[in-house]
Parts: sequence; structure tokens; C-alpha cells
Amino acid sequence: MKPRNPSDVAASRYGLRRAVAFFFVWSIACELIFHRALGWSTAATPYNLARAGVVLAIGCCFAMIIGRRAEARFKRASGVAA
Repeated sequence: MKPRNPSDVAASRYGLRRAVAFFFVWSIACELIFHRALGWSTAATPYNLARAGVVLAIGCCFAMIIGRRAEARFKRASGVAA
């Protein structure tokens, strides 16, 4: 395995933290919105589960994009060529 540059490791950790933070916020916001729209004690229908799965998948995609952008921003700020 090729040794990694310490600044690459730091940038990767920075991007990962941003991605995880965004996904947590996305998940909590979606849960609150769904519960508010559907009621707090509704039965989980297949349609509701599918919609929640799609929204979480979209959140994963956004989190990956935000993580990559944060990693690139960290590298630019620290003067490392991206």
C-alpha cells in the first residue's frame, strides 16, 4: 500500500467529518419533516418507506459531494495541489 501524504490524510478526514455532519443534519431534518407531514404515529406503509429510502439515498449523494468539495477546499487552503 502506498504511503499517504499527511496533508492528504488531514484533508480526507476533514471531508469525511463534513460529509457525516451533513448526513446527520439531513436525516434529522427529513425525519422531522416526514413526521410533521404524516403525523407522529402513522403506520409505515411501503410507499412511506420507499420515499424515506429515496430521500436518504439523495442525502448520501449530497453528503459525498459535500465531502469531496470540503476535501478540495482544505487542500486549496493548505496550499496542496488538488
